[in-house]
Amino acid sequence: MKLKHLLLVGILVLLAAAMVSCVLPNTATLHLKNTTGHTITAAYFNPAGGTSPGTNRLYGGETIPDGESHDFLTITPGTYDITLTVEGFGDYLAFTGLALEKNHWVYKNTPALL
Repeated sequence: MKLKHLLLVGILVLLAAAMVSCVLPNTATLHLKNTTGHTITAAYFNPAGGTSPGTNRLYGGETIPDGESHDFLTITPGTYDITLTVEGFGDYLAFTGLALEKNHWVYKNTPALL
C-alpha cells in the first residue's frame, strides 16, 4: 500500500512538472532574494546595453521586503541589465549582462548596497 501511494505521488509530481513546462515554454525565470536591508519597490529589466530604463516587472504595487524572495516568471530569454528601486536608497544597477536562458531558473541574491 505504501509503495502504491509513493508511486502515485511520484506520478503526480511528474505531471505537475510537465504541465508547467507546457504552460511556460521557452521562457526564463529569475528567483530573486532581497538581501539589501530595505524593501525593493521596482525591478526594471532592460536588454543589456540598452538606453531605456526597461520594464518594471513588479506590478500593481508589489514589493519585495528585505529577506523575502520573488519569482519573475515568463521572461523572454536574453541578456539583461536589471535596475532595482530600493526604498530609502533609490535606483541602483544590481545586475549587468545577466543571461536568462529559455526553460531555466536563475537564482540570485541582490548585491550589497554601497
